[in-house]
Order: sequence, then structure tokens, then C-alpha cells
Amino acid sequence: MGAWTDERGTDRSSFEEIARRRRGTAGYREGYDEARRAFVIGQAVRERRLALGLSQRSPRGQS
Repeated sequence: MGAWTDERGTDRSSFEEIARRRRGTAGYREGYDEARRAFVIGQAVRERRLALGLSQRSPRGQS
């Protein structure tokens, strides 16, 4: 679905069209890269905590 006109005759864009335009911007790529780095760091921290037995959860069956 692309652009469309509402009942008042105002041109509107679909969410996908707006998102597609934003995905091509430098700001979008920078934000995506920053979020990806944060995710990878968080994943590594979680794996390390689990390896050291420092999970915030109790093992199943224990309180």
C-alpha cells in the first residue's frame, strides 16, 4: 500500500512508505548500529553471568 488521499483530500503516506524513507537515512543507520552494539554487549554480559552462576533467577525447583 502506498500513498492515499483521506476523506478531506489530504495526501497521506502508509507506515511502510514512511519507514522505507527513514531506513535510508544516516540517522536511522547510526541508531540501528548503536542499538545492535548495545544488544550484543547485553547478550555477552548475560552469557558471562550465566557462566559464572550469577543469574538473578533461581534454578527451577528451588526457591
